[in-house]
Amino acid sequence: MKSMTGGHSPAQPQTVTMTVAQALERALQHYRARQLDQADAILRGILAANANQPDALHLSGLIAFQTGRHEEGVARVRRALAVYPTLTDANYNLASMLRQGGQFAEAREWLERGLVLEGLAVRNAAGRL
Repeated sequence: MKSMTGGHSPAQPQTVTMTVAQALERALQHYRARQLDQADAILRGILAANANQPDALHLSGLIAFQTGRHEEGVARVRRALAVYPTLTDANYNLASMLRQGGQFAEAREWLERGLVLEGLAVRNAAGRL
């Protein structure tokens, strides 16, 4: 863009505004593409605005775990489940994380919980048919 004097104005940073759902979707796209730094940056922004956003906690926990920050990853997924206990995928992922850490009894509890939640979801869906 030219200024009135004929020169160019300095580049202005552009701000992109997204809903939380859009930001989560973008983070998930980066995660699936194995662009974990980009996904994590988006999730940090979501969590800065709402520290208890369960989907952001869950996904950021997966990223932390997959990048070697195991305790942080488990803690974040636990926090997501404290906020939203019926987040089925988080139950399964926590079970997997605990299993990988050798915590087999607790892993089994979370796996069973996920199976119960999934069964309830199927039963509820069937009831709406």
